[in-house]
Amino acid sequence: MERGAAEVVAAAAARLGPARVALDFDRTLATTRAGSEPVYGKHGCDEELLALLWTWRRASLVLTRNRHTRAIREFLERRRGRPGEAQESESAHALSHRVGHALR
Repeated sequence: MERGAAEVVAAAAARLGPARVALDFDRTLATTRAGSEPVYGKHGCDEELLALLWTWRRASLVLTRNRHTRAIREFLERRRGRPGEAQESESAHALSHRVGHALR
């Protein structure tokens, strides 16, 4: 397990070719706080972590206790610029409502 700023995490992923990349949504991947629903145009994303998420989408897992999982999925798809792509690989790119428990 490695921790660090986005560039450290991206470099570790490139070096290791991970089987799993876990990213927390609120206040890490996105600028949402306290479980609020993400709003496109209001909330932002860490662009380096977002790129990491899509580069390693088959290994990526977004962790959150935020109950707005559908809104999170739609927000991330819009940020990617290709609506629907995340749904095509939904089993690989799962959103977790409770840390460690993936919704599929």
